[in-house]
Amino acid sequence: MSDPDVISGSFLARELCGRVVDELEHAAWWQWGEVNHGGRSHVNLRLRSAQVSPVVPSCEAVIAEGLHVAARTAAAVFGPVNSVEGPNLLRYRHGDFVGPHPDEDPRTRLRPRRVTVIAFLNDRGFSGGVLSLSSHDGRRSVRIPPRAGSFVAFPSSTLHAVSPTVGGNRYAVVAWLH
Repeated sequence: MSDPDVISGSFLARELCGRVVDELEHAAWWQWGEVNHGGRSHVNLRLRSAQVSPVVPSCEAVIAEGLHVAARTAAAVFGPVNSVEGPNLLRYRHGDFVGPHPDEDPRTRLRPRRVTVIAFLNDRGFSGGVLSLSSHDGRRSVRIPPRAGSFVAFPSSTLHAVSPTVGGNRYAVVAWLH
């Protein structure tokens, strides 16, 4: 992968991430994440066994600010941002993973996703949960271990996956730029 394929930066301060995770442990409403194939969404635990929650009200402002910074950083590399889809919170419990997939199928959306932004909220209390990005030809890949307070952004057409989490919970934020 070439450098423009993935960028990274700071999303939130580590201590602020810790406070957000504490709030998520108590206030988030989790459900199995759905996958979209051919314009229809459904739960498929063989492809994705992570849980999703809307952002809890007490965390909306801080996550919105972090996402604003990430979107501004991504726009400098990937071009202007017209709108943002999400954010959603993700929780990976022991054994949870996401299999290889792109975030975009232009046949299924009115507003195609151009850039995926993933922000890591924690990096302790679990192992695994490594994000892997593959080049379009499948010959190169990048492994990105979670680092609390950081984000990565990449074209939504990029094939990516998350390895199984072992131990505690891994938390992240995901959003898509149009």
